[in-house]
Amino acid sequence: MTLRILILALPSLAVVVLLAWHSWRSLPRRRAVAFWLSVTVYGVLRGVALAWVNREDVGKAVQQAAGWAIVAYLAWWLGERFARQEKQAPRLFLQVAWGCLFLGAIGWAVEAVSAAAGWRHWTGPAGSEVLLGVPVSGLADWFFVGTDFLLPFLVLTAPALAGRPARFLALLLFPLHMASHLWTGPVGPIPGFHVVHWLLLGLVLWLALRAPEEDAAFSGPDWMPAAALGTVLVDLALVELFLVNRPELLSSLLPAAAVALQSIRPGIGLGVAAGAVVGSLALPPLILAALPGFSVLVIGFGRRNRWAAPALMAALASLALVMHGRVGRAEEDLKRRLDGALRLGELQHRAGRLDEARASYEEAVEIKGDFVEGYRRLAVIDLQKGRRDAAAESAARGLAVAPGDLGLRYLQGREIGELWPEIEIQGPAAAKALAGLAHEIGDASGAAEALDRGLARWPEDRELRELRGRAGRAVSPGGPAIP
Repeated sequence: MTLRILILALPSLAVVVLLAWHSWRSLPRRRAVAFWLSVTVYGVLRGVALAWVNREDVGKAVQQAAGWAIVAYLAWWLGERFARQEKQAPRLFLQVAWGCLFLGAIGWAVEAVSAAAGWRHWTGPAGSEVLLGVPVSGLADWFFVGTDFLLPFLVLTAPALAGRPARFLALLLFPLHMASHLWTGPVGPIPGFHVVHWLLLGLVLWLALRAPEEDAAFSGPDWMPAAALGTVLVDLALVELFLVNRPELLSSLLPAAAVALQSIRPGIGLGVAAGAVVGSLALPPLILAALPGFSVLVIGFGRRNRWAAPALMAALASLALVMHGRVGRAEEDLKRRLDGALRLGELQHRAGRLDEARASYEEAVEIKGDFVEGYRRLAVIDLQKGRRDAAAESAARGLAVAPGDLGLRYLQGREIGELWPEIEIQGPAAAKALAGLAHEIGDASGAAEALDRGLARWPEDRELRELRGRAGRAVSPGGPAIP
């Protein structure tokens, strides 16, 4: 069993079991069963929908379902814990709003870790230094899980809303959100899908404010979800410290921890916010840990006026709409330029016009400085032209933004045998990828070694066997690894 399985899969399985046990003990049985069935369906459908919109492989959809189940359940529990403290404000509104805040916070931590480990790369522009390279769109996707799944589930299963036909409007949120991403044309100054996003948030606000207060859903014990949340945070910390060796990423855990602390221990949010503001002077990402404290101030207005907090949030949303439009236009422009450079580079590479292809890939990494695949392409072309020093320099530029990337380390001059312990941790996909790179640069022995070691370690992998049997065939420049 590899370290990656131990550090990720086993804790996730333990957390799912613990949360399922908690739901069985603290929720009505029908509602508990409904949650786990619906969140599983949602996780799979969301993965398939994103793969369809982004034209990606749907194989990860099932893998993601467990993750969404964990974060959705914790968001529900934390939202309810926080809503209990604010008895003069709409409970459902607070549950969903606070749950969305947690989802965005934990999403930042997960996305930062995934990018650092090389498990996730974005085609669009990366985020700022404050976001640790995670794009704003990545955080928005996690935030919207609260409106795509959590709100519809609460509206449809809340006893206080039983018999209200309007509650079925909540079922429109997820399909409309996913379908809106296909609408990339402009509506005035902003892309169409951004308009749909904000209309959906308006529907969410209307549904939440019309909902009556609900009796507490969870009867306890609270130590179970608290232990599950702690396990998730510790697991992410272990990946940051030992798997990717990026201790500065620990700052990405603080916003989610701050949301949890404010939910479990009332009044702590403002202290965390003050500490985050001071700490951000030395480490800018810490400033995001101040958001839960700021949210407490916003919600505090609702103690004297039921409509004060929603009105203030609507004003902030209007301001965010303007900024969102500007960011959206910039993202679309950068993505269009990046896609154009990549398409051109691939065509030139396949045609054997290596110097022109190199210029196109150089343009791609200038557009998006953390585009790891662009640095790999540059190093491959350098090696195909016999420029080892230039290849090492291209790989070093890529390693500056993705220190653990095995492909770049191999292209920099590391031997397969030297990299094998880390390849084994990442699994058979890493062996196949390095074999493909070796073939591209004419390193037949390196490709054979990667495949032979892979077959010895994962003899049941059918694709490895097929690739090894075809490893003697030539690979066209820029073409697929070992066709």
